Amino acid sequence: MDKWLVDSLIDKGVLTPGGFGRRAQLKRCSRCGRLTFVGLDDVIMAELATVDVAPLDAMGELLAVLGGLGTWDLSWRGGRYELDRRESHHIAAHPPGTRAGTDVLNGHRCGVNIAHRLPSRLRGKAPQNAFPDEPPF
Repeated sequence: MDKWLVDSLIDKGVLTPGGFGRRAQLKRCSRCGRLTFVGLDDVIMAELATVDVAPLDAMGELLAVLGGLGTWDLSWRGGRYELDRRESHHIAAHPPGTRAGTDVLNGHRCGVNIAHRLPSRLRGKAPQNAFPDEPPF
């Protein structure tokens, strides 16, 4: 992309200076090396979200929230993954596993591993050592 276009997209909030947009991209954490999704979590007033790739069940989301980690919906839209931040009304209305095509993921924190499953579209594609075998507690 031309520099003027990238600068314009950054000014409008469509891209971050690091080149992240609404499309959630698989990236390794630069500190701990774990696999994460990184992307903007909304179209307007977006924040850059870095989340673990393993989906949570209801207990996992509870542990994440109690541990001070946010949670996000990971949805497959238009041929790409997108992240949407979950607020209390989303959590109450749509517990993890109740919406087809959507996984609930926790914010990434080095050394914390709440869930051990991969999103259905990624199973078999992640490196063998992406997740440690030890639970977070």
